[in-house]
Amino acid sequence: MKVAVIDYGMGNVFNVERALQAIGCYVVITNDANQIEEADAILLPGVGAFPQAMQSLEQTGLIPLLQRMATEKPFLGICLGMQLLFDSSTEGMPTKGLGLIPGTVERMRAKRLPHVGWNSILRDEDVYFVHSYHAVTDEEHIVAAAEYMGEKVPAIVQKDLSRACSSTRKRAGRSVSVYFKNGRRRSNVRLLPAIDLIGGKIVRLTEGDFSTEEQYGDPYELLKAWQGKVPMIHLIDLEGKAGEPRHLDVVRYAKSLGFLVQTGGGIRSEASLDAVMETGADRVLLGTKAFTDPDFLDKAIEKYGKRVAVALDAYDGKVAINGWQEATKLDDISVAQDLVKRGIETILYTDIGSTGN
Repeated sequence: MKVAVIDYGMGNVFNVERALQAIGCYVVITNDANQIEEADAILLPGVGAFPQAMQSLEQTGLIPLLQRMATEKPFLGICLGMQLLFDSSTEGMPTKGLGLIPGTVERMRAKRLPHVGWNSILRDEDVYFVHSYHAVTDEEHIVAAAEYMGEKVPAIVQKDLSRACSSTRKRAGRSVSVYFKNGRRRSNVRLLPAIDLIGGKIVRLTEGDFSTEEQYGDPYELLKAWQGKVPMIHLIDLEGKAGEPRHLDVVRYAKSLGFLVQTGGGIRSEASLDAVMETGADRVLLGTKAFTDPDFLDKAIEKYGKRVAVALDAYDGKVAINGWQEATKLDDISVAQDLVKRGIETILYTDIGSTGN
């Protein structure tokens, strides 16, 4: 696993580097956007005060990128980096945080501060605290907490792919190790809510057979209900197989609600590809055209880069095209390998025989 440790001038990056290397991670200490995007996971360290840390992060220009990366891969904040993941802090002056985990960072109410010393969390796990400010967040985000003078102190918090821990010194290394050891087993798996569209309605088909269509309601209502609950959705225009996308307004609406959107269906020309890209979709899937016109695929990759992905549909190991209606003799594994060589980073593989069953 390649881990990008964010270097913004306020973190003990070398201790973190050693902890990650001890569990076999490849570590890059960086503030380079390309290196961060290429990493499998992100770690944000931090030592000092919240306002100065956020100012330093702002000066790097990385904040929008870090917020996006937190929706796509494991993201760990430690020590002050933990506090930066919250919405805001009252330390020194009110300061906005990264907003990855709901909550605020506030001064503790204990009479004796700073809180310094070892505390037990998660049965026999001891962590070392040196702080006067703590996270105030909903119970659903607290994985483990300590108690200091009758006050609850969140030690490990998590929301979606973002996790943070407040431990310092030698136990911080253990916390980092445990998170990324676990992350190596699960970081490549992402579950996306999927919406298939026909005639402005959500539908489900069995094995791509339009005669099996079942309707499930209005996509706009469902997207509104999902707002803030899932970071990314998968929208497929099943009518688009006729040659032109017909549900671009749904994509635009999803983007207006703040979703990351992966979408496809009916993209058979440069004009239709441009039209979908102009909706702001984060990832656009090419299907039939990618296999019947490799030059088109190459031009799309050249123009739009990582935003281009390929939907590889297969039945019994052979690629199917034209809305799953036409079988080819192309071997799915060989095709996938060729796509990677061409520069495709994301392949959506569908086993037609199990879809809808």
